[in-house]
Amino acid sequence: MGTQKLVAAVDVGDPAVDQQVKAALEALGCEVVHEPGVAVDVVISDSPESSPSQQRDPEDAGPVRLPYRVHLLHEDEPLPQAMGASCDDVVRYCRNFEEFKLRLQARLRVVEQTRRLVKLEQSLSQAMAKLQSSEERSRTLVESITDVFYVTDANGRLVYGSPNLFSYTGYQPRELLHRTYLKLVAPEDRRWLVALYLAKTAEGASEVACEFRALRKDGSRVWVDQRTTIVRDRQGRVVEYRNVVRDISERKAMEEALKEGEERYRSLYENVAIGLYRTTPDGRILMANPALVHMLGFETFEELAQRNLEEEGFEPGYPRALFRQRLESEGQIVGLESAWKRRDGSVIYVRESARAVKDESGRVLYYEGTAEDITERVTAEKALTESEERYRLISEMISDYAYAFRVEADGTMRGDWLTESFTKVFGWTIEELDRRGGWVGAVYPPDLPLWVEHAGKVLHGQPDVTEGRFVTRDGEVRWLRDYAVPIFDPAAGRVTRIVGASQDITEKRKLEEALEASNELFRALADAAPAAVLVLQGDRLLYANKFAKNLVGFSDVERRNEENFDVLKLVDPAFREQVRSWGYARERGEPAPNRYELPIRTRDGKRRWLDFSVVTFPYRGQPARMAVAVDITDKKATEEALLHAQKMEAIGRLAGSVAHDFNNMLLVIMAHAELLKLKAGQDPRFLAAVDGILGASTRAAELTRKLLAFARKQQVHPERLDLNHEVGGTLKVLKRLLGENVELIWRPAEDLWPVVLDRSQVDQVVANLVVNARDAVGEKGHIWVSTANRQLSEEDCRLLPEAKPGRYVVLAVKDDGCGMDSEVLKRIFEPFFTTKGEGKGTGLGLATVFGIVKQHNGFIVVESEPGRGSTFEIYFPVVEGEKAEARDAAAPIPRGWETILLVEDQPEVLEAASSLLKQLGYQVLSAKGPEQALAVAASYQGVIHLLLSDVGLPGMSGSELAQHLVAVRPEMKVLLMTGYTQEAPLRTEAEKAWGPVLEKPLTAEALAHSVRQVLEGKA
Repeated sequence: MGTQKLVAAVDVGDPAVDQQVKAALEALGCEVVHEPGVAVDVVISDSPESSPSQQRDPEDAGPVRLPYRVHLLHEDEPLPQAMGASCDDVVRYCRNFEEFKLRLQARLRVVEQTRRLVKLEQSLSQAMAKLQSSEERSRTLVESITDVFYVTDANGRLVYGSPNLFSYTGYQPRELLHRTYLKLVAPEDRRWLVALYLAKTAEGASEVACEFRALRKDGSRVWVDQRTTIVRDRQGRVVEYRNVVRDISERKAMEEALKEGEERYRSLYENVAIGLYRTTPDGRILMANPALVHMLGFETFEELAQRNLEEEGFEPGYPRALFRQRLESEGQIVGLESAWKRRDGSVIYVRESARAVKDESGRVLYYEGTAEDITERVTAEKALTESEERYRLISEMISDYAYAFRVEADGTMRGDWLTESFTKVFGWTIEELDRRGGWVGAVYPPDLPLWVEHAGKVLHGQPDVTEGRFVTRDGEVRWLRDYAVPIFDPAAGRVTRIVGASQDITEKRKLEEALEASNELFRALADAAPAAVLVLQGDRLLYANKFAKNLVGFSDVERRNEENFDVLKLVDPAFREQVRSWGYARERGEPAPNRYELPIRTRDGKRRWLDFSVVTFPYRGQPARMAVAVDITDKKATEEALLHAQKMEAIGRLAGSVAHDFNNMLLVIMAHAELLKLKAGQDPRFLAAVDGILGASTRAAELTRKLLAFARKQQVHPERLDLNHEVGGTLKVLKRLLGENVELIWRPAEDLWPVVLDRSQVDQVVANLVVNARDAVGEKGHIWVSTANRQLSEEDCRLLPEAKPGRYVVLAVKDDGCGMDSEVLKRIFEPFFTTKGEGKGTGLGLATVFGIVKQHNGFIVVESEPGRGSTFEIYFPVVEGEKAEARDAAAPIPRGWETILLVEDQPEVLEAASSLLKQLGYQVLSAKGPEQALAVAASYQGVIHLLLSDVGLPGMSGSELAQHLVAVRPEMKVLLMTGYTQEAPLRTEAEKAWGPVLEKPLTAEALAHSVRQVLEGKA
């Protein structure tokens, strides 16, 4: 239990239990007391209320001031709801002595630990009292210094920080205290800093010094110097780390700047092109950069250092003694030119600047300076001086002009000599020019700034060429091309002479001005031309007028520099090599077309057709080509539209002729089938076969109607319609047929203008276009159907050759399907043309649409590209008209008894129609043509109630026949029929005179109803 016995008191009501508790306490090494007032460490009682207070004497060695109170509770006794305020713990009583002793022992260990803690607390209180006084002094000191001070525990958690720690880092005390100090260390320095402190701590060091980047709350980094004192206890364990931190950011910045400066100096020293050196006054080389080493022909500095510049570094006659004298007296020399010897004995010329470095007493320590290799310049000056006389002699013999000027110290140029040829042409001598203020006296005044700039360049050591004008004594202005060269005098350190030669280019300038005027005239004429004008040489474009640039879309850069542009890139690839070969052939003088048409692609991707006319002419000694190209795109479009219309018209005529003959055959088939049906009665053996014949005939008739619609020969019944209403109704039916994955979007325009159309044909147009779009989108996609009002102007009609100015209602069907290429677009309206698989289309859908639209004086615009869907826009002209009457509903087949004169030039049709009418109860008079019909009518004595005739008869139309017969038989009614109306005037004439015309092939029901309506006066 410990070295000092615990003193215990027992206050249990049960003597037996009391005795057992005491025995257990004594067995556990406790001293049990019975006298009241004795100070005890622990009290064991069976009551939760406070037992009598027992205190130790304050002077007693025991540390416990209040006893630890333990409540004894029997095993089966419940825990009291409220323990006494003085009860610290509970021990359940057990009759098993050993078990009870173990339970009690656990509680006594708590008592012993508590006693030790109290003792430690008393010792700590005394120490803290002493520390507080010392800490106050330390705190005052810490807060008064500028460095940051903070303390961390052994685990690196911050337990104290001086006030300036928080102002310096930007954190509040609550954000740092009891948190790791690494929060204040930049992430890139944390790993090595922790490793350093762990190593120093493991070594047993008492101090650590380091520099690292501290991290402030705002994310900024500052360099700090940290000095740490490691505080340990008596066992050598770390208690805390005391840290003093100083901001060294400014010092670090200075160090970095110094380092960068040293690097720049070293880089400059090692890489500069001029030589740098340091020597002793007696000529020993102390330092030389690589440029000087290589300049003198050595490989390394060590080799150069073995040479003494005083003894073997300079050419004989070099005034080295004068150099030392001036350097030591004046302190420095600038721009001294001398001759140095290289390692191989060759001579180089050097421009040297140096200074003498002295100590405090004035004694020269060393020379340091620079050496620039000027060998090329000195050699050139010598060569120039040697050739000056030769130059003067040669200049005297040439036809143009040469001169030499002296340059005074103030920059004034005085004439030295001037060739006689100049005096002969300009009339001025060199003396006269000097009296007029020098050469400027002969300059043409507007060109004076140019000549001054020219002279300034030469005076500054730069040879220069310029062109300008001078004035002769007689006032004539002449052009000169002048080349002037400066002569530099090393001793004077400046240009002292200027020599030059001038070429008289007056005639050349006149030719150039005339050529420029001609070119300006050409450009003006070319830019005014309503065609593209191009000048080419090989593949290079030499010139393009404004029309050409605007046509193809030249960029601004290409407008300024046409020669960088390959014009053949604009030509359609299919024609490009052919045009290139023609151009080369023409330049070689070989046969090539002078005129041709070809397509180009402009910069914005548009295709334009141009009509080229090409001629060849010489340009700068080489053949060149000039091409004039007229834009014929609109003409081509019109021609293609006309050819397409003619093609469609021819196909339409063929389709109409085929449909006419086919209708006649169908009428025979259907008439005989109707007769069979009437004769068969209810016999199912015949009815099924007859219905099969009639069904096939009906489908064939529908195919014929489509051909007639394409050929625009189908009879129409136009009426005033609201296109939105008709299209909307058709789409409701079609929407159910498209499938769930094809979305049909209907966008009707508001206040749509009325149109006059055949109602059934509108449905046919919409159905064909929507079904065609459905096939294009496949299993999933979108179809948009919309209407719109559109007013077309004259300008609009230029782009739409089939259009006329006016108001139109536009029906548009758009899809996002597979689209079509240009080759397919050319053929989409041809009958029987289809891109669908075998058995999946008749090829008459779009042909029918085309025919219906043309029949209503409309036109179609189609836009499509592969992969980008298609858009069909149908333009119907807005026409005022009366609304057509509705047809009567279907009724049972009526019969009759009247006499009918039937006229038909096709025998099979005549026989079939006659049999059908007879079967319906009528008396039929048959005639194979107009003449026979007139004869029958003249010879028949009874009443002829109805003339039923074909419109197109040989020799006389059906309408004309009716006029003749009605004239002699006024009571006779007239009903005309046709497979199609071959000539529009015949049909119009028949409809105006006799009413609606029946369309072949006819069913028995249609024929019976039409005949009854005419006979009864309802038609």
